[in-house]
Amino acid sequence: GPYSFKLRKNGEDVDTSKLGYVRGGYVKRIRQPVTMPFKSLEHSIREPEFLNLDFAKMDTPGCMHLLFLALHEFERIHGHLPAPHDPDHADEVVNLAAEQHKKF
Repeated sequence: GPYSFKLRKNGEDVDTSKLGYVRGGYVKRIRQPVTMPFKSLEHSIREPEFLNLDFAKMDTPGCMHLLFLALHEFERIHGHLPAPHDPDHADEVVNLAAEQHKKF
């Protein structure tokens, strides 16, 4: 069933039929470490992989990726994020996003 398990000691199954188990008790789950490989941040920025959840908006993840790259570039240049409702800052972010788009 979904809550069944086996007891292991030194890598081998333990025969619980000889332990006199009736019911109840406490069990501690010990999780084994799992190594998961990931691409580097630099590689993921250059060649992003998107998970599309909304097939009506297939281009949205790519646009958001370019937008965040442009925002980070704006912050690198000016030392702060664009000011809200500032048309000059907005135009600069759009231009930076267009430059990022040309790189890809």
